[in-house]
Amino acid sequence: GAEVVCGNTALAGVAKYYAQPVGYPPAPPPLFVDVQAVSEMRGVSLGGDGVLRVGAASSLDELREALVEHRDASSALFGSAAELLLRVATPQVRAVGSIGGSVAFAARNTAFPSDVALMLIAARTTAKVVDVSSGVKLSLPVSQYLAGGGEGVLLVSFEIPIEATGTTVVLDKVAKRSHNAHSLINIALRLEAGSQAPLVAIGGAVSGLVRCAAAEAELTGADLSSE
Repeated sequence: GAEVVCGNTALAGVAKYYAQPVGYPPAPPPLFVDVQAVSEMRGVSLGGDGVLRVGAASSLDELREALVEHRDASSALFGSAAELLLRVATPQVRAVGSIGGSVAFAARNTAFPSDVALMLIAARTTAKVVDVSSGVKLSLPVSQYLAGGGEGVLLVSFEIPIEATGTTVVLDKVAKRSHNAHSLINIALRLEAGSQAPLVAIGGAVSGLVRCAAAEAELTGADLSSE
């Protein structure tokens, strides 16, 4: 019955805007487990292997600052992601709200078109999790974590690979305000040179964040230099 918390901004500040099942909110759990000080879940660093490692307990601001700092290493992805994060919530929320909490909330609340989760999908991010019953450490795509509703696992960290040369990334949202407003619709587009398939994902149109298979198929092999 314990509830893992970090910034604890989602349940108090986000859930009330979305339809919830009968009986919501549930009774408070008998125990809250605060993971802010867990070292394995903290910090953002770019390794020599070209992977940005992000602790799940790191704040939105910590990630954004790292993306700006290392923008030259992955200009299209890191630049677009940093700009999108600046439009998420308020400065106060970004200072304490965690990356892992944002993704976990999106997994459990599919009506919420999470900008953070969409950005991680566009980044082809790997989630590092721990199975809470066995203690086994697992690696899975963020999209797979979201599809599973986050059930039975604890987010520990994320791994974001830097982009290949010739990559284009577009991250955008439609909202009632330019800043501090939940997305009505958000979209991610990623195009890469070579054999890597295009990525198109969208949130807000249907339940959850979804890949647009038809659009990706249309873009595969297309001459994007033509009108």
